[in-house]
Amino acid sequence: MVTNLFPQFYRYFHSFRMCNFNEIFHEYTFIRYDNSERGKKKAMQDIIKLLAQHGVEKSITDKIEHDSMVSKTGHSTFFYPKRKIFLNMLQNDTYIKNLFKRIYYFDYLLFHYDVDELMI
Repeated sequence: MVTNLFPQFYRYFHSFRMCNFNEIFHEYTFIRYDNSERGKKKAMQDIIKLLAQHGVEKSITDKIEHDSMVSKTGHSTFFYPKRKIFLNMLQNDTYIKNLFKRIYYFDYLLFHYDVDELMI
């Protein structure tokens, strides 16, 4: 479970730079994302804006925007049939819920998510 939930960019930090994350945090742009249509559109707008700020051509950002809205990645688990089973475990198993909270508590603080949602 931890491997599936662990944020992908942490693998990079863990391998190379995790020890000085507080020093390099300002070098990154974090884009909030949720799986709702509104959340996906907002995240894509933020990505396109960031790419444009760094000189990526509009034809490329248009393609990225289009492709991201009409397809999903091969590692997507949102529609995975067993997702409901794991979500149920997370919501109802005290041990798993506490493990999740310990793993993600500081992420919720750092990235300005609602900590009260984590405590449910």
